Amino acid sequence: ADLADVPMGAVERIEVWRGSSPLAMGAAAGGGAINLVTRHATALTAEARGTRGSFGTWDASAVGGARVGAADAWLQVDGRSSRGDFAFLDDNGTPFNLADDSVLGRANNRLESAALIGTVSAPVGGWRVTARQQLMQRRQGVPGVGAVPAAHARFERRCSVSQLDATSPWHG
Repeated sequence: ADLADVPMGAVERIEVWRGSSPLAMGAAAGGGAINLVTRHATALTAEARGTRGSFGTWDASAVGGARVGAADAWLQVDGRSSRGDFAFLDDNGTPFNLADDSVLGRANNRLESAALIGTVSAPVGGWRVTARQQLMQRRQGVPGVGAVPAAHARFERRCSVSQLDATSPWHG
């Protein structure tokens, strides 16, 4: 998993287990476990934010949620992009020869990513049923090293995770 793809605005809390992990997390991991718990609506919620930075960098997020009785729904949409064309000193692969050094703009370093996270939770009989869907997409250039830039190398990943939980309160 790449935590850089997870929009941190969707995370309500982070649970960390050192040593053995709880049975509810599935297969035991000897080194512990990390659980990212996503937010859920406690009332009618709507938020939007945006940031802009250098090198054509921007980040935007929109969140909405509602709670009606014991049921709630939550939706978050995130997007970000950056040209990543910053200037750097290229030593041309010869660190001891200063005559061939030059300042270049980083090429093929563009990043684009988007994420959609939705949760619906409601009581059904004596159970609490929660459905979650995460869609994430990331595209970026792979610039290579300064002396040997990669003009067309790309990395792309799409990920879709669906989860359905049914829990019942402990009796006895």
